[in-house]
Formats: sequence, C-alpha cells, structure tokens
Amino acid sequence: TRLRDGIYIDSNLVSAIQNFDVQTMQNKNGVFQILKSNFFQTTVEGSFSWDGDCKINNNSNSREVEGQKDGHSKRNKNASICAFRPNKATYQLGPWWKIDQEIPEDVPFDQTHIRDLPFFKFIHVDDKVAVAVGRSGGVALWTR
Repeated sequence: TRLRDGIYIDSNLVSAIQNFDVQTMQNKNGVFQILKSNFFQTTVEGSFSWDGDCKINNNSNSREVEGQKDGHSKRNKNASICAFRPNKATYQLGPWWKIDQEIPEDVPFDQTHIRDLPFFKFIHVDDKVAVAVGRSGGVALWTR
C-alpha cells in the first residue's frame, strides 16, 4: 500500500522486528518472516544508547537512574534519542544456510558522535505503542 511519503507493508506479508535489550544494550533489527514463513531471515545487530551518549551498559534496565559513578551510563528517564550501530549482519535460509558477517567500524561506538550514527528520536511512548522519527525523517512505530 502506497502512502503519501512512504510505504506501508502489511504484517501478513513481511514481519520486521526491532528488539532493544536494555540488559545488554544490544539492538537486533531485521526481517523474520515473509508471507508468514521464517524460511528467509536477515538481521543486523549491535550496540545502542539513549540520548546519544553511546556508553554501553550491561547492568541496568532502570528507567529512573540517570548515571552511575563507575562510568557506565544508565537510561535516562527522560531519554528521547536512541542511537545504534550494527556490527553484525546475519542472513539465513531455512535451517540449511546461515552467514554471519561482521560489519567493521572505523571508530568505536562509544567514541562516535550521534550525528554519525543511525538514530530514532522518540516523540511518543506509552504502554502500547512507541513512535519515533528516524535520522532520515521517516516515522517508525512499535507495538507490544
């Protein structure tokens, strides 16, 4: 279905999912089903951060804590920008064929300015839906 400035693809045709794991601060994004079959999957994964600080946090899922003395940042309760950088791509055809490909990075994630990373600026989040604008201006919607 063609919209005014973008393309909407029905979830019965393609299932694309983006997961943010706040325990490991890792993001996994990809196509997991086509025509309700998981025969072909393609994903990218890597680190993400809130509000562009690009610090990797492996010990918190707290939305209330703003920082920690040991240098690991925690998610700011008012966080609105989520930056990420894929460092691995995976292509899979059924149970027979799978390729994992590392994506090289010129500068470590924690030393990269947000303007040089893909990101989402969240404009609405509640218990059922999250709405964000991407770096390129596209709108993304997530549901639980």
